[in-house]
Amino acid sequence: MNHPPEADDAAGRARVDARAAAKITENADAFVAVDLALAERGVSVPAIFARDVAQGLVLLEDLGAEFCVAGDPPAPIPERYGVAVDLLAELHAGPMPDRIPDGDGGLRAVWAYDRGNYAAEVTVFLDWGFEDYAGRPPNEVERASFLAAWAPLFTELLAGPVAWCLRDYHSPNLLWLAERSGTRRIGVLDFQDLIMGSPAYDVVSLAQDARVTVPRALEADLIARYIAARAASPDFDAAGFRRAYAILAAERNTRLLGQFVRLDRRDGRPHYRRHIPRLRDYLARVIDAPVLADLKAWFCAHIPDVLDGTTTRNGSTRP
Repeated sequence: MNHPPEADDAAGRARVDARAAAKITENADAFVAVDLALAERGVSVPAIFARDVAQGLVLLEDLGAEFCVAGDPPAPIPERYGVAVDLLAELHAGPMPDRIPDGDGGLRAVWAYDRGNYAAEVTVFLDWGFEDYAGRPPNEVERASFLAAWAPLFTELLAGPVAWCLRDYHSPNLLWLAERSGTRRIGVLDFQDLIMGSPAYDVVSLAQDARVTVPRALEADLIARYIAARAASPDFDAAGFRRAYAILAAERNTRLLGQFVRLDRRDGRPHYRRHIPRLRDYLARVIDAPVLADLKAWFCAHIPDVLDGTTTRNGSTRP
């Protein structure tokens, strides 16, 4: 791993500040701390052989290149996705403190989602995705009513149970380690942005994988498998989990519908647009959940094309 610190200039400090506002670190010391915390809990993360975090250098175990998807286009391998959701259930059943050892004798605080983070994430859709459907930026009334529809959903998430969220628990970062046993067959990468949030967050990342299409039946099986694995925990609320899953599926896909447009228009990475039809389909899968009634009403009133599958102004369609 070669991740040197940002340059100590105005541009570098601005990037650091922007990541801090989003509670994203992307530096070597965060990677080391989270790696050690996950390894202590039996998760197959890369072993650390040597490190110089000040320089952003870490010598890591190579976990190989066999993923949990196969084919062209890639599709989930159900057995492997099943083991991946089992791993989440195991992790969420154990202790998940908000301070973890930093590897050098100290403790590192784990950030937690707050209302501002959730609001900033969905606002990316207003800033970048809305215009793809409406042909114009949203007006102030549309902005205010959008955030008003989200406000009680954020309240529910913040009042619910809390777990470690790896944030990028999906196909590019999950390896298959066939020689290991149980949930250790799942190798996990890209976890340095660990944050405290709803246990449903990473289940959504996996079961509605933004990079590959997870069929509805497999998604339902993964949710049921997670719930069955957690059922023995006295504090686990299956109905509450399903509500949180619906909220976070809507939140994640709404955010990505803006973020992937931004990656094209601002950053010159148009290939992200090919995922937009999948995101629209995922959003449509959950939007009828009763807890999302006000949010669905907002979409239907202002940009129903997002839900009904008609083409956007740039030509993206639902599969």
